[in-house]
Amino acid sequence: MAARVQTVWSKAERGRAQDLLKDHSLAATAVILNREFWEGRPVRTKDAVKSQVHQGKISRPANAQPVTLREVEEPEDPVEVRAAEILQHQVRNLKRENNALKEQSLTEEHFIERTRDVVAGIVPPKRYPAPTLVTKKYSPQSLVILLGDCHIGEETDQDETGLVAEYNIGVFERRMERYYSTIMSIVNRYRLTTPIAVAHIFMLGDMVEGEQIYRGQAARIECDVMEQFFRGKAIICRFLSEISANFDSVNISCVAGNHGRTGRKDETKFYVNWDYMMYRYMQDMLGDHGNIAWNIPKAWWTIPEIRGQRFYITHGDDLIRYMGIPWYSLERYDAKETKILRMVGKKYDHIVVGHHHTAFEWDSGPGWRIANGAFSSGGLYPAKRLQLMSFPHQWIFGVHEEHGITFRYPLKLV
Repeated sequence: MAARVQTVWSKAERGRAQDLLKDHSLAATAVILNREFWEGRPVRTKDAVKSQVHQGKISRPANAQPVTLREVEEPEDPVEVRAAEILQHQVRNLKRENNALKEQSLTEEHFIERTRDVVAGIVPPKRYPAPTLVTKKYSPQSLVILLGDCHIGEETDQDETGLVAEYNIGVFERRMERYYSTIMSIVNRYRLTTPIAVAHIFMLGDMVEGEQIYRGQAARIECDVMEQFFRGKAIICRFLSEISANFDSVNISCVAGNHGRTGRKDETKFYVNWDYMMYRYMQDMLGDHGNIAWNIPKAWWTIPEIRGQRFYITHGDDLIRYMGIPWYSLERYDAKETKILRMVGKKYDHIVVGHHHTAFEWDSGPGWRIANGAFSSGGLYPAKRLQLMSFPHQWIFGVHEEHGITFRYPLKLV
């Protein structure tokens, strides 16, 4: 292993450097020091000399006219210069030859020739027989249809929202028709392989818009709550009747929303609510549909069971939004409600809510948390004051006895 060169400045070297700096540049001084003290090895550099000056170990006259590095460098060896020129010439020739080879490799004839050589060595794939049509029927599933936040009677004018949204009872009716046709299109495709004979409908509240829910609402509704009630129940009853014609049985579970209340918040009993009255009224109207069963609790929640899977459903107006989303509130609500129900021997696997007009889902250990969308895209208040708008969506999903929730679709209603 070579001994490390000692680069400590000697007194003689510093003195010589000080003399040189009177009429030489820093770089020229470094070259001369290397010649005289270090046998030409590049020990001293311009920065090294400069450092000595800055440290005050070497002084440099302020008015010195330094000799440049070029003036102190040794003249070039003519033999070495000639060898370098020959080498550069050879490099240029090699580059030209390389470019010529590249151009040749890109010609059509050369490409085709190379392709033939490669293809000739490829073994052709094995020929397989065409697959037979699958006719196997898989184990049955049930269909769940979410229906909520219809806000029948809300009126949103396109001009007032800058063509962003429009909603009225006519728009609601068209979206219900689209919802029905899309549901049956999906179900009929699944029925090619999977028996789906039972449907469950979760009505999640806010079926009507109401008329005294917030200040200034009278200017944002198409008609009073009585007309909302009668026109809305006719449209929804037609939808339910059409669904019942396509399934062996239909089970409907209902909860009321905040827009159906008949007075100020908490002034009356919870179930004294236009949503609750609409459910009971539709139950009587469809009484001759023997395959429809109703679950209309007076409470704000209920837990229907589908193929061994329990669903906690509630409207969701008790969930407070944080940063525009109810996720954190739903997380806390789910945990607290689980403890409360455990006290009375009840439990559930999944939780389903409405109210927030945004369709989303995420898993929560043993089950799923599902938030339904709305039939309206959002009125003037959420658009202008909250900057909240979304496409109208409603969820449908399948439930399997072993696999729980299977296929799922947030159906867009426009």
